[in-house]
Amino acid sequence: MVNPPDSPRTLVAAELVQARIDEKRLFEARFLFHKFSSTIEPEVRILLEQSLEEKIARAEKRFNHGRRMEEQQRYGEAEKDYGRALAVAVDYPSIDQALQRIAMLRKLGPLQASSSPEEGGDALEQSAPVDIAPTEVPCRSGRRRRRKIFVFSLLLIFAGSAAILLIGRGFFGSAS
Repeated sequence: MVNPPDSPRTLVAAELVQARIDEKRLFEARFLFHKFSSTIEPEVRILLEQSLEEKIARAEKRFNHGRRMEEQQRYGEAEKDYGRALAVAVDYPSIDQALQRIAMLRKLGPLQASSSPEEGGDALEQSAPVDIAPTEVPCRSGRRRRRKIFVFSLLLIFAGSAAILLIGRGFFGSAS
């Protein structure tokens, strides 16, 4: 059942999708468009779809370029491209994680690729020694803790049993 053009439902669906596009919430607009596309007038549907897909393609292009820049360790350019993708689509999937990753990578500094022996470098000589503090293996400490709890529980059971026996003997022993 197709709604007649200019019906309230047709106009509301088209206006809702257009509002999301105007708010740069393109992926939400795409979801709503697919959900209500059968209720939207064909001419309006075509215009909305073209506008939506064009803007999403622009955001994807920026995001993919940012990802390539990130892989090349060009974090400044990657951050700019991610920002441009965010400017086109504020609800771009995984853009927040990409920006957080860039911020973290910028703090860590550039990663050095190990050189091959053919290039005249020795990867072992170029790497800096790293001191790693000894840490306790978590499962071992968990076993120790469980063992302490078990021993403490047995001690409580033993002490409780002894107290009951002493009280019981005192109770029954006084009568004899």
